[in-house]
Amino acid sequence: MKKTEFCPICRKKNPSEFDHKNEFTIWKCSGCDLLWTPDVSEDILREFYSKSYFKSQHHIFGYSNYIEDEETLRINARYILSEFPEFKNRLPKMLDIGCAYGFLLDEARKLGWGTEGLEFSTEATNYAVNKLNLNVSTGSIMQANFPENSFDIVTMIGVIEHLADPIAAIRKINKILKLGGYLAITTINTKGFVRLFDLKPPEHTFYFSAKNLSLLLKTENFKVMKSLPYWCFYNLNEALDRAFRLIFKSSKRIEEFLGKFPFLKYPVKVPTNEMFVLARKIK
Repeated sequence: MKKTEFCPICRKKNPSEFDHKNEFTIWKCSGCDLLWTPDVSEDILREFYSKSYFKSQHHIFGYSNYIEDEETLRINARYILSEFPEFKNRLPKMLDIGCAYGFLLDEARKLGWGTEGLEFSTEATNYAVNKLNLNVSTGSIMQANFPENSFDIVTMIGVIEHLADPIAAIRKINKILKLGGYLAITTINTKGFVRLFDLKPPEHTFYFSAKNLSLLLKTENFKVMKSLPYWCFYNLNEALDRAFRLIFKSSKRIEEFLGKFPFLKYPVKVPTNEMFVLARKIK
C-alpha cells in the first residue's frame, strides 16, 4: 500500500488510515474530514461497472433492479431540473455524467433542452441510445473529448462519489461549461442530518461533507448557489431496505421480499444521507 501524503482537497499533509474495506484503504483528512480511497483506478472502475451493476444480486453493490424504479427516478429527475434557474431567450444544453439509463436526460429533453450523456455501463448506455433515442456515450468524463465552453449545465447525480479522481473531473467540467453555467451534484453528506452510510470501495471512492465539497468547488472557480439536504423519492420497499441495512449494518437485502407487497411499491419522499449542491462557473 502506497502512503498517501496529503489531502487532495485542502492539501493538509499526513492523512490517517480510517478503515480497510474490500482490500482497499480509506483515508481521512484531519483538516477537512474528507474520506477517500486513492488507489482505485479507472481500469478498476471500468471492470466494476462492466458487470450487471443496475440489476445486481450483490448484497452491497449496485441496484437490485434499476429499471423497475423508472417512475420514481423520473420524479426525482423532474425535481432536480426544477432547481435550475430559467434561461431567458434560449434553451440550455446539458451534459449528464453517469446518466445510467437516461431518465434525467429524457425529462430534460421534454423541456426542449439539448442533451448529451456519459455512462460507464455499456448495458445502461445501450438502453439510453436504443430505447430512448438519446445521445449517450460509454466512458468517463476524463476520457471524453468535449469542446470547451459547450454546455450550459452539467449534472452528476449520485456520481461524484464513484469517480477515481473527482478533483480532476471538476476541473474538466469547468472547461466544458460556459461562463455562468451550472453544475449540479448529489452525493452522500458525511456531516449531514442522516449520517448513516456504508464504506464500500471500489463503488464509492470519495465521501464528502458540504464543507469540503464547497471548498473543492470554490478552488476550481465555482460559486455554490445552493447546498441543502436532498429529500428525494424512493419506492417504500427500497427505502425500508436501505434503512434496515444501514441501521443494522446488514449485508442482507430485503427489498425484493418487501416488493411482493403492492402497497410497499409506492414512491414516498424521504430524508436521505445525501445533499444537493448547485454551483455556478465564475471563471
